[in-house]
Amino acid sequence: MRLNRQRRFLGGLAVIIICMISVIAGAKESFSIPTLGGKQIWSDVQIQNDWRLQENVLTGHYRLLDENDRRVTWGSLKECQQVLSKAFGDRKAGHLVIFVHGILRSAGSFSFLEENLRQAGYETTAISYASTRLTIEEHAENLNILLDQLENVETVSFVSHSMGGLVLRQALGRRDLDQDLFDISNVVMIAPPNQGSQIADELKESLFYQLVYGVSGQQLTSDIAPNFPSLNIPVGIIAGVSSGDEGYNLFVTGNDDMVVSLKETHLEGADDFLKIKGLHSTLLYQEATASAVKQFLENTKF
Repeated sequence: MRLNRQRRFLGGLAVIIICMISVIAGAKESFSIPTLGGKQIWSDVQIQNDWRLQENVLTGHYRLLDENDRRVTWGSLKECQQVLSKAFGDRKAGHLVIFVHGILRSAGSFSFLEENLRQAGYETTAISYASTRLTIEEHAENLNILLDQLENVETVSFVSHSMGGLVLRQALGRRDLDQDLFDISNVVMIAPPNQGSQIADELKESLFYQLVYGVSGQQLTSDIAPNFPSLNIPVGIIAGVSSGDEGYNLFVTGNDDMVVSLKETHLEGADDFLKIKGLHSTLLYQEATASAVKQFLENTKF
């Protein structure tokens, strides 16, 4: 039993290293020279036409970034909002798709999917949030504040990856959707740990895990994640799997995407479920995923 736990622990550490390498290799946008990075200390509070107004979770001050992540201005919330309003006025968006990334990731991880949806005629925006600095409940509250700021939008849909699905469950599950000035259409979750993560269960006491994944990482366990609210809007789930029965990670029970098992992605009441061969991170860059997301947004079926 002790040897088995040690093997799972080492397997989990390997996953953490692989995930960190994939973030560095697959998301060059995480190291934005004009803004000096800082993806884990800034959270979006307002978005419009690819411009984002962000709050520093450590200091509480704000900055406004343009579509190239270059800082336009900084200061108080009101000052930044005035500049944003002057830049765009009353531009309207029909169907806006909002992307919510997972832990340790950034908005740029959705670049491939965003491009695909824009070519299909959707307006898109990918929010950024300091994923390891706050609790999932706090991330959800910030997302709802952002939604409260949306103007000139008719319909909103969501696409999440990994922990982003839990943030959406908490945000939309506690939100009075009837009070919104826009319709919330549907949600696509990619590789969500809806039932928690075996890896988080094994590593939650590890100092290394706690330092890397922060407070949100402690909520990815099987005793916490399932308790986030379910959703009363159409939900489609995409799970990554291997071609065999055992999955990519020998230390995770059942089929898996190297990080989340097939069983862990399930959510009661989901409207459709799709398995795609691929790894946890590379699912975001596959044509099959892009096609499935578009199908669900259009038909609430994969």
